[in-house]
Amino acid sequence: MKTVTVSDVISWHPCWLDELGGEDRVRATLAPLGETFDARAILGLAEVSADDRLWAALQPELLPDRTLRVFACRCARRALERERASGREPDPRSWAAVDVAEQHARGEATSQELDAASDAASDAAYDASAAWGAASAAARAFASAAGSAAARAAASDAVSDAAWASASDAAWTAARSAGSAFARAAASDAASDAASDAASDAWASAWSASWAAERDAHVIDLIELLDEDVTP
Repeated sequence: MKTVTVSDVISWHPCWLDELGGEDRVRATLAPLGETFDARAILGLAEVSADDRLWAALQPELLPDRTLRVFACRCARRALERERASGREPDPRSWAAVDVAEQHARGEATSQELDAASDAASDAAYDASAAWGAASAAARAFASAAGSAAARAAASDAVSDAAWASASDAAWTAARSAGSAFARAAASDAASDAASDAASDAWASAWSASWAAERDAHVIDLIELLDEDVTP
């Protein structure tokens, strides 16, 4: 597995550098990992947010295209599973597209098969715009990735789409529940305002909690993928 140094991470300009003493914070956080470290080590930094760990671990300097693309597929598949769990069965073309994308990443499907699956997934996203988040996550998972930047973009997009789909679903559920709790009192403007505020607060809390949980799950998924050693 590829390794990098603290200086390498700083050269990627993490957001911490925009803070006062940011570089010192980066160096102090990564110091326990030693002079060189890999993506697996970064993902193990429990005191760092899942968002920041994923941002660093998904750099092309650490992971090859193939791993990034397989991970993107896993994130896309997770988004589809969340849709299914919410009672919204994704289009079969979206499931098939993710399967073909992963097969292509592993060298088990041709570029022609990938193109066909990509077109089908795009059609599925268009036909089911209500499920755009999950379907587009599947569509983006194919990134043929001529370069590392493209592969990383595919993985980054997919992990964000999967987290967004999960967070949004939980938030809408909480908001609806909060709103209905105040429904009987909505006869007055004051009660309506209270219902709106409660729904808004429920949305924010549920969305934040679900996003964090989904990101933690992505960290676990990536660790499992690295442990499987999918690199050529």
